[in-house]
Amino acid sequence: MAETPGIMTANEHIAAVYREVAKHLSVRPRFYHVGRSSTSGTIKRKLREHRVKRLWYISRLPRLSDESWVELRNLGNIDRRYIFFVSRSYPLEAIGEGMHAAGADNPTKVLFKPESEEVPLLRRLLSILPAGQKEAILDAFWVGDTLEVINPSLARLRIPVEKLAGLRGKTRERLHRFEIDESGSYIHWPDPDVYYDWEHLTWALDPSLELRTPGRSREFYKRYGTAVRRLREAHGLNQGDIHGLGERQVRRIEEGESRLMVNSLRKLAAAHGLSQADYVSELNKAWQPD
Repeated sequence: MAETPGIMTANEHIAAVYREVAKHLSVRPRFYHVGRSSTSGTIKRKLREHRVKRLWYISRLPRLSDESWVELRNLGNIDRRYIFFVSRSYPLEAIGEGMHAAGADNPTKVLFKPESEEVPLLRRLLSILPAGQKEAILDAFWVGDTLEVINPSLARLRIPVEKLAGLRGKTRERLHRFEIDESGSYIHWPDPDVYYDWEHLTWALDPSLELRTPGRSREFYKRYGTAVRRLREAHGLNQGDIHGLGERQVRRIEEGESRLMVNSLRKLAAAHGLSQADYVSELNKAWQPD
């Protein structure tokens, strides 16, 4: 039997939201509603039976009682993630106290969101978990000029806007006007019609990751080599004009016979007068079938 993701709450409102959202899904994660008849001991037995190794605990604050915090701690060593929907009136010091009582001391495993975002976030989470999409996008928001993106495990990417070629130079109003796909596949900015998924966001942080992704085919490197040639020619450069790379080495890269390694990428970018991120962005534009 495969491992199953689980969602748990002790909050009646969250349980009602879950039931409403889940009605429209053909596959959904295991759901555990801790109530008067369901103690932590009962839930622990069910989690073992269902082979749940990771649990997302979701609740509203301040509607979580002290008893519920203790119930959470009593679940033992199961890997937990916490999503709390917070009302404006909830005191910040109470959040810290409750998290400590529940054993949620690791801030990288906790997400706080306003109550107004309950339905869209739960809908994405319920769509993502059964499919096992580790690199889906659960949430995204701007912190100053940095885009913070969160996946279902609550791992975070923090990408400065200057690394996002399609968004660079856009007004704050345009940057904040985006939509997250309901299945978590991508973020879309209608103006200027730009899409980013999790993989491309990681490439924006470190462009060399695109070339180090395992499983690339010979055809991939041939097409990438064609893009290198097109970009070189568009800049009026010869194969022998790339400082630090021999003419034969450049030719092999352009013919797809040699992989474009990180060190070569840096030298090509410098020869074109571009940053590494901008060079990769230009390569992607030039990467079209012959």
